[in-house]
Amino acid sequence: EAVEVWLADLAANMVQSLSGMLVRCLAEKDYEAFPSQILSLADQVHFSQKAEAAISRGTLPDLLDELQGQLQEYTSVDVEGMRVMQLKVQSLVMDLIHSIDV
Repeated sequence: EAVEVWLADLAANMVQSLSGMLVRCLAEKDYEAFPSQILSLADQVHFSQKAEAAISRGTLPDLLDELQGQLQEYTSVDVEGMRVMQLKVQSLVMDLIHSIDV
């Protein structure tokens, strides 16, 4: 029974920790401070908010331009010699390309 309580506490603390990271990442994206999954989730939240706003205003071409600018920004980041950062940026680029296709 003690193990189950400990595991439940661990799971609750993990959720709290990840939620806090997401909130901080949504406010200020720091590629080095956050894990790739949080960076990706924050990008998807921002994309969803922007897409909903663009649909309601009828400005989808502007959103496409913005996303292509973001793609240009991601692909111009110099991450040579920083393997973890390189993987993070690659993941963000792949997700962004998918968002542009949507």
